Amino acid sequence: MQAPDRYQPYPHQIRMQDAVEEELGGGNSVLLAAPTGSGKTLVLAEIAKPRLEQGLRIGLLVHRQELLEQSHKAILRQTGYDAGIVWKDRREWDRLITIIVNNQEH
Repeated sequence: MQAPDRYQPYPHQIRMQDAVEEELGGGNSVLLAAPTGSGKTLVLAEIAKPRLEQGLRIGLLVHRQELLEQSHKAILRQTGYDAGIVWKDRREWDRLITIIVNNQEH
């Protein structure tokens, strides 16, 4: 699958990315909380890309089908990696990055 052109992060997204990278670099776990539409998925993809290139595996948990579709497209666009999907009858655990839907009832 061909990746579309990447988005360029806005300054607030770069600040989020830098803050997360600083915490990860210090060996800390991170939970990024930000308003809807602020670009959390884009920030995740930017943080994930160098790690995927190193062969590290990443999991992303979402709670709605809409977020699954949005995240899948954003990750492909930003990283060039086609994420696996774990939802309903799909079990694509063989990818470096996997999106898991834990509740599609919303």
